[in-house]
Amino acid sequence: MYTRLMPRLKIKWIKMKLSTITINFNHKHFPKLCVEALEASKTNFKFEIIFVDNGTRDPISKGFLEQAAKQGRIKLIKTAKNIGFSAGNNLGALNASGEYLLFLNPDTAVYPDALQKMVDYMEKYGGVEKSGVHGGKEAGAINCAEDSGMESSTIIYSEGSGAESSAITYADNSGAKNNKNLRGGRRDNSHEKNAKNRPIGILGPKLIYADGVVQDSCRRFPRLIDLIAKRTILGRLPFLRKRVREYMMGDFDHEKICEPDWITGAAMLIPKKLFKKVGGFDERYFLFMEDVDLCKKVRAAGYKIVYYPQAKINHYHQRLSAGGLHKLLTKKVFWHHVASMIKYFWKWRKG
Repeated sequence: MYTRLMPRLKIKWIKMKLSTITINFNHKHFPKLCVEALEASKTNFKFEIIFVDNGTRDPISKGFLEQAAKQGRIKLIKTAKNIGFSAGNNLGALNASGEYLLFLNPDTAVYPDALQKMVDYMEKYGGVEKSGVHGGKEAGAINCAEDSGMESSTIIYSEGSGAESSAITYADNSGAKNNKNLRGGRRDNSHEKNAKNRPIGILGPKLIYADGVVQDSCRRFPRLIDLIAKRTILGRLPFLRKRVREYMMGDFDHEKICEPDWITGAAMLIPKKLFKKVGGFDERYFLFMEDVDLCKKVRAAGYKIVYYPQAKINHYHQRLSAGGLHKLLTKKVFWHHVASMIKYFWKWRKG
């Protein structure tokens, strides 16, 4: 009888550190550029690339993503129709395995060290609330130097509308969390005592346009007049031009780390447990304002928003709601913006 004891095997389970989540809706060649840049990332942890194909009809991006999924390069989620930016991102988050979520626009290309720098900074200064105390990490964070690289998976088909399949619930059944602390698009600093001791909830990198200009990606919470002035010729009036500049933080040195009110959703890193805690993106915003709203909820939950320029991402951005007055009024995305503005200011109204 064989009685020799087998040597004890030491098995180290590698936890997924990061999931990147990107929405594609007829973005042609950009998803390929985005995926290739992510694949070139140099990290000491395991991460996965998730794309939500949001009812795309464009054969270029659709074909690339399907092929990339078959090759095991990405995890692809397909919806039967365009369910909106918020619902699409929530669907991606629902299927994410990472400890952190990086929401990333399809027209972006990360620098090779961007993912590592963002995760390292979040690991050092971030944290998910545990037993009512900030600052302590949730158990299970593992540095995966022995088995680094991208994790891939197969195609996932989601034929529902998105709201049912995402199963993201809101903290107060409306999408707002502790909105008594945040009024009318402005901050009430009464809930921000000891803010310096708060952990980071959302981290945003430096975004760089194709021409090398740094994007104004961190801003103050808007008032209605700020957004109207920014989108119309009223913004040419001297006193409104000053307001827009203040809202856009035009006087800020974008080479410095800062704590703005909110950062653009083109690239934002957040712990998955915190994202779930605040209810994810509010799906009442089909397009626009969902990033402002998420930052408000995260701040109300006791976390900081931080702009971190040491991590860099190229953003081949084209303003969807830009153009002359006539052209603007005939754009569907412009009316999405208007609808989202109304929902946002109503949600965060006084009283």
